[in-house]
Amino acid sequence: MNKGLNKPGRLSEILTALLIEAAAARAMLDEIHPSLQTPYHDSNVYTLGQVNTTDKAGAGTHNAVIASGRPGTANAATVANDMLRTFSWLRIGLMVGIAGGVWSPESDVSLGGVVVGIHPTGEVGIIQYDYCRSIQDKAFVKTGAINKTPGILLNAVTAVQAEQLFYDLPDTKCISNLGREYAKKFAKRSAEGRLFHASYTHRVV
Repeated sequence: MNKGLNKPGRLSEILTALLIEAAAARAMLDEIHPSLQTPYHDSNVYTLGQVNTTDKAGAGTHNAVIASGRPGTANAATVANDMLRTFSWLRIGLMVGIAGGVWSPESDVSLGGVVVGIHPTGEVGIIQYDYCRSIQDKAFVKTGAINKTPGILLNAVTAVQAEQLFYDLPDTKCISNLGREYAKKFAKRSAEGRLFHASYTHRVV
């Protein structure tokens, strides 16, 4: 196993709820590390690996551990807690999954897009659907809130954006490479997405 996986602050966790999400996250890893034996009280099955970055801004290695659970907030919390039993030095945890978005002239959210949940003013960048109510012919009402994005991740996004401006780095280099290697499974489809007006009420069946 890569020695970096045993060093505090050098490992990030990626949580997924669906099989396709876990497969897509695994496809982003440049190297896969051997599996490890987990404690008896940890029921997770992990994929260990690393992402290598080499560009004009420099090179680096990011170690990651991927854990797959089942849909539901309770299941996600269980996976995260068990992961901390094995990797107590974990510093960052990311939930990777499928989400919905509302298109606007300022935010071009469309089918197949990759979105990072960062709010421009530092507030919550993602709205959890079960914290809201949909009322016929009325506004979408928030009934709760999730935690704000940690400062270290907000600072990391700002640093990446600054590097893109200075070095003119491509935004989707790794996504493009992923599309070529796994075109049949994970590449963005050529078909156009079906957009609805914000006032449209979807029927839940």
